[in-house]
Amino acid sequence: MAEEHIDYDREILRQRSLAENSLMEQLLGFMRTLSNPVSRLEELFDYLKTGDKDSLEKLHSYYEESKRRAESMKNSSLMYLARIGDVIPHNMTYQAIFIGITKLAQMLEGIAYRAKILSDNGSKITPTIEKLARELISTLNEGFEKLESATQFLTINPRRSLEEIHLINDIEDRVDKIYRTLTYKLYQEVKGDIVALMLLKDIIDMAENLADIIRDVGENIRILALFRTAR
Repeated sequence: MAEEHIDYDREILRQRSLAENSLMEQLLGFMRTLSNPVSRLEELFDYLKTGDKDSLEKLHSYYEESKRRAESMKNSSLMYLARIGDVIPHNMTYQAIFIGITKLAQMLEGIAYRAKILSDNGSKITPTIEKLARELISTLNEGFEKLESATQFLTINPRRSLEEIHLINDIEDRVDKIYRTLTYKLYQEVKGDIVALMLLKDIIDMAENLADIIRDVGENIRILALFRTAR
C-alpha cells in the first residue's frame, strides 16, 4: 500500500508540473500577443495630429483583431483550467491573469475606436494635450514591459519577477500624476468642443484604466512568484 501511495503522489506531481508548464507557455504567448498592440498605441496620436482618417481606420481594425485573438486565447486557457481542476494550486489566480490580459486588449480597442471617431468628427488635439498623452502612453508601455518581464522571469528567477512587479507599482503612481495633469489641461483647452472633450476624456480615462489593469495583473503574477520562491 505504501508503494501505491508514493506512486500516486508522484503522478500528482507529474500532472502538476505538466499543467504548470502548459499554463506558463499560454501566459507568455498571451503577453507576446499584446506586446505589439500596446507599443503601437502612440501611433494613434500621430494620426490624430495629421488627421489621417484612413490610418486610424486601419489601426482600429488591427486592434479589433487583437481583441478577438485575445478573447479566443482567454477562452481556450479558461477551458484548460476547467479541465485540470485542482491539479495545480492558484487555479483562480491564473484565471484572473487571463481575464485581466483580455481586458487590456478590450480597452486598447476601445481607445482606438474613440480615436477614430474623434478624427471623423474633424477634431484635432492641442500640442499640450498631445505631449501629455504621449507621456502617458510611454509610461504605460514601460509598465507593460515590466509586466512581460515579470512573467518571463517566473520560471527562471521568481525573485526577479517580484522586483519587476514592485517597479510596476511605481510606474502606476506616475501614470496617475500624468493623468491628473492631463485631465486638468483637457478641461482648459478643449472646453469649446464638447464632442472632442468627451472623446478625449474617454481615451485618457481608458488609458489610466490600462495602468490599473496592468497593476492588478502584476499583483496576481506576484502571487505566483511568491509561491515559487517559497518552494
